[in-house]
Amino acid sequence: MLRVVVIGVMLFSSALACTLSSGSDDDVISAEPTNTTLPEMPIVYYYFAAILSNTFPAGSVVIVPDQLILSPTVSTIPRTNDSAENIRLALQAMMNDPSNVWTSSDLALNGVTFDGSQAMVTLSGTISGPGDTVLIAARVQLLLTVFAESAVQTAVITLNGENIGNLGISHSSESKPANYAYTRAEVW
Repeated sequence: MLRVVVIGVMLFSSALACTLSSGSDDDVISAEPTNTTLPEMPIVYYYFAAILSNTFPAGSVVIVPDQLILSPTVSTIPRTNDSAENIRLALQAMMNDPSNVWTSSDLALNGVTFDGSQAMVTLSGTISGPGDTVLIAARVQLLLTVFAESAVQTAVITLNGENIGNLGISHSSESKPANYAYTRAEVW
C-alpha cells in the first residue's frame, strides 16, 4: 500500500484576510473571512515540486520522501463560474506542466462533466514512467487536481475506459471498476 503524507491544509473555497497590528508588545494577528468570490481565485493544480529543500507549499503531498512531492500551484488561468470548465482548465495546465515526472505523447482530455457534486473525467492515451510509483504519483496528481475544485465531493476519472485507480497497481486484487468514484475524504 502506498503511504501518502499531506504536509499542510489547503482551502480554495474562501480566502482569509489577515491583519497585523504592530507597535506594542500586544501584537495581534486576526483572521477574518472575506467574501471573495470563486471566480477571483485563479485555477489551482498539482505539480511535481523540485526537491531543493525540505520546505514545500502548504497542501503538498509526499509520495516518496526526497524524490516525489506533489505541490499545489496557483496558475494564472482565471476561474469561471462553471466547475466542469475549472476542472478542465486545471487538468490541461497539469498535463502540460514541464515538471511532470511521467511522460505521454498522446494523453488527451476527452471530457469533463460535473453533476451536483460529482466530477466525471475521461482521458485517453498513455501515461508512462519509470516504475509503478510514478504511475501512482500520476494518479494522485490527477485526483488532487480534480479535488482542488472545492465543489467536487466525488470523482470518477477514467483513462481509456479504465479507472485511474488501476494506474500503477501490482496485483488484480487492487483493481477498481471503471465507475469507481473517489470521495473527497478518501483523497484528502
